[in-house]
Amino acid sequence: MTTDKSGEKSRVAPEVHDAALEGHPSCYMEEADRENSEIDPRILLAAERTLLAWIRTGLAMMGFGFVVAKFGMFMRQFLLVSGGKPPPSTGFSWLAGTVLIVIGVSVNFLAAWEYRAFRQWAEGKRRTRPDQGRVAQALAAVVGLLGLFMALYLVTVKDS
Repeated sequence: MTTDKSGEKSRVAPEVHDAALEGHPSCYMEEADRENSEIDPRILLAAERTLLAWIRTGLAMMGFGFVVAKFGMFMRQFLLVSGGKPPPSTGFSWLAGTVLIVIGVSVNFLAAWEYRAFRQWAEGKRRTRPDQGRVAQALAAVVGLLGLFMALYLVTVKDS
């Protein structure tokens, strides 16, 4: 372990660390240096690709939510056409689909907010770097809980 210029312990010698960062994008620069330099376009393009990936994820969730919401109605219509008596609707597919649509819309809003925060940080208008894992962690937790509720629903209604 060595100590770098700021007094923090580092596993990499300062000369190696400085040489490794030489020519790297502005996100690795010190605050004062970053405010006075141009933003590397690769950083902005990567941030835009990330934004577009999140938008694509949100749109997919909204589309899937619509399919789930309409699936219950489709199954009832299918049973009516085939001559069977449809079971009474519990409204679960509508609720689960609506939740997925709301999650998809929320993902798009959060992605836009994260992108804006990152751009402000990259342009030197914000002091702290945004925590970019929040949206992914929240999405994983909410979708996991929704999947758990769906599994519990299927287990409780499997005999119907």
